[in-house]
Amino acid sequence: MISTNSGVYRGGIGSGFGRTGAYFGPDAATVGPDLAGFRPATAGGDLVLPHAIGVHGLLLLAVPAVLLAGTARRDRLAPVATMVAAVGVALAVLLAHALRMLPLDALGAPALVVLAACAAAYLGGLAVTGRALDHDRRSGDDRRRI
Repeated sequence: MISTNSGVYRGGIGSGFGRTGAYFGPDAATVGPDLAGFRPATAGGDLVLPHAIGVHGLLLLAVPAVLLAGTARRDRLAPVATMVAAVGVALAVLLAHALRMLPLDALGAPALVVLAACAAAYLGGLAVTGRALDHDRRSGDDRRRI
């Protein structure tokens, strides 16, 4: 994203380094309209969503892991591993799509199904985390190390 001065991949790395002027990114027609942080009509691969998931979203995986570490639940690894796998697969699908220089609105049905399954797996892991925390709270188990 830094090398192109934008979140748009158009087949070249470092294309933004030789530009001069006040604004180095692509024009508004290339980026397309912004709909709540998503730019479905970007002319090229949109790197913003893979960036958001890969850099900022992965930090959110630590929260359920830390919360589960303080519970009496014996199988703490399964929900966290499920969430990590879901985020990793979703990131791979979105990044592969972006590197093919396709806008988000060109995602095919198989990719959308995989992304929906990833979202369901992630939310399921969060539900398991919430149930474990609730169970510990109700049972009075005070082994939290937070």
